[in-house]
Amino acid sequence: GIRLKTRPKVKKMLIKYKKFFEHSENFQLIPTHENNVILLYFPKLKIFRKFSSISGGKKKIIAEYRGLSWYLKRKKVNKNNIIKKLHNNRKNLFKALDIKLIKGRKMKSWVSINKNFVYLKLVYKHYIKIFKKKKINNIHGDLTLDNIIFDNNNISIIDWEFFNAKPKYWGYDI
Repeated sequence: GIRLKTRPKVKKMLIKYKKFFEHSENFQLIPTHENNVILLYFPKLKIFRKFSSISGGKKKIIAEYRGLSWYLKRKKVNKNNIIKKLHNNRKNLFKALDIKLIKGRKMKSWVSINKNFVYLKLVYKHYIKIFKKKKINNIHGDLTLDNIIFDNNNISIIDWEFFNAKPKYWGYDI
């Protein structure tokens, strides 16, 4: 169910969402920044679903799918373990992406650099492994501690919605 005060655009998208997805699973609406995409969490399934019926949001979902697929390939992780399904409507009325819950924790980006320094070093080492050092490279486009999950020494970069951006010089994200 939904218990949050929702913006009018989000309410409209939720109404459209319910037209396309009929299920009895309870979900939570996760607050996000204004990006024409709604984020739902299904606790029993342990899946996040990004959904949009707006042109810009649909493009971000496709970028998310491509970016996450690219990243998982570079990380040598079977994408089917993380990406559960890309929903494509034949009439292109909506896009939705189901992503498995990635266990771990996020560091707070507003905490001092001294407290986050160890994590920032881990991210830098991970970045070097994933983004091959060449002059022009794909980018994440929003690489902050808010988009990184830490689980012991394992790092997972999430939220690839800006992956379709024009490739930039190596290191652009850091």
